[in-house]
Amino acid sequence: MSSRSLEFLAGLGYLGKVAWLMGGTYLVFTVCYVLGDMFLEKIFTVQFNKRERILIKIALGITLISFLLMLLGFFSLLSLPVIGILFLIILGLGWKSGLFFLKTTLINPIPIGKHLKWWGFGSFFLILLFISFNTLTNVRPVPFGFDALSVYLNLPNLIAFNKGLVEGYSPYYWSLFVSIGNILFDQIEMVIALSVSGGILSLFVVYEISKKWLDSNYALIVTLMLCATPLINYQSFRDIKTDLGLMFILLILVLVLIKWLSMEDEKSFLPVPEYVEKNKMKGKAKKINRKKSLKSKERPQKVIPVEKNEGVLGKYLSQSTQLIIILGILSGMSLGIKLTGLIAILGVLSVFSYMKGGTAGFLANFFLTFFIVLIAGLDTSLRPYHFGADYLKWISLVLGLLALAVIAYKSIEKFKSLVKIGIIYISFLTLLYIPWPLKNYQETQALSFKTITEGKVIGVPSKVKK
Repeated sequence: MSSRSLEFLAGLGYLGKVAWLMGGTYLVFTVCYVLGDMFLEKIFTVQFNKRERILIKIALGITLISFLLMLLGFFSLLSLPVIGILFLIILGLGWKSGLFFLKTTLINPIPIGKHLKWWGFGSFFLILLFISFNTLTNVRPVPFGFDALSVYLNLPNLIAFNKGLVEGYSPYYWSLFVSIGNILFDQIEMVIALSVSGGILSLFVVYEISKKWLDSNYALIVTLMLCATPLINYQSFRDIKTDLGLMFILLILVLVLIKWLSMEDEKSFLPVPEYVEKNKMKGKAKKINRKKSLKSKERPQKVIPVEKNEGVLGKYLSQSTQLIIILGILSGMSLGIKLTGLIAILGVLSVFSYMKGGTAGFLANFFLTFFIVLIAGLDTSLRPYHFGADYLKWISLVLGLLALAVIAYKSIEKFKSLVKIGIIYISFLTLLYIPWPLKNYQETQALSFKTITEGKVIGVPSKVKK
């Protein structure tokens, strides 16, 4: 056999490997979509557009699968038969939504808007180039980067080897999710592909958020700017970590938060195109009703049927409250991926506080955040430089409580609403995060912020007792 024939066969095998990885990754995210679809459609009645719903369902599906893997890991059931049967049950129960996902993402052509300009198409082409190059680079049996080798891609391998949870480490929901690549396919390439997919999904979310205020061309430029960021590219092919998965969950969090803001204060926070279009429709409806009333005042008005939603919570909770529940679930997932998710959680709480309490609410959240950071020792490495921190934390607590008292004095209803929102949000956040503190306490038998969040220390001890 000639050298050219061998090269051709090698290239064909490489393309087959790429197709296999893409197919396996697509299968996993199809399962995520189906599970997220069942969860969102059967429980909630919140309305999003088509593309937003797909992304939110994938995020919720990843969250639920990670939570299920966590529960199965407690009993050392993370094996090929168990996960395979679980995936088959999910696909069997939601086969219709699976077919819809297949049709929407693979079969139907991408619609090209009439207003797409050359720079918009050029941005789209460059985005595809970045994704393609990163995908081809990640087809390798050994990951690059010290962090990937030692922790982030080693942990999924340990999970698959133990068929359960691993002692120590900070919460690792994303490592549990990407360990599917090891459990089902026994390939490190599949683990890398699943991990990097968080960055690709983030591009879709950034585009959706940008489209709320910009047209398609500028939204594609914004997406390209994120895609071309050195840090994003570095973690897409060089040193694979959990940050891309965390970014996807946090961007979905922002997308849902924008929806909540638009419901709370339509004029200020509803994206301009949606606000204008909504008011145009109201104006048209008024004109039509006025014309009909002039023609025949006695003619009964035709009732427009409203499509019923099957969501269970729609009978008991408002859409605003349902959005807070979704925000709590996503926030718990982000905190379960990495402790830096706490920054986003405090940010969401500040938005709630400002919307319900104005300036006093924002100040209350500001000072209480200071108190949480100092009382939990989150500034451990910088504490020697924070003079008077022991006094400042109690001063911050007092000022935060005084600001809350001001809100209650001005409007007791707004204060009750803020407390209600906070309780609902933190409750569902805790529900998703609580398995990790329980695991860490079981391993360490010690109750402190460090042991609860970081778990048992794994590695070579710094001092050996003689």
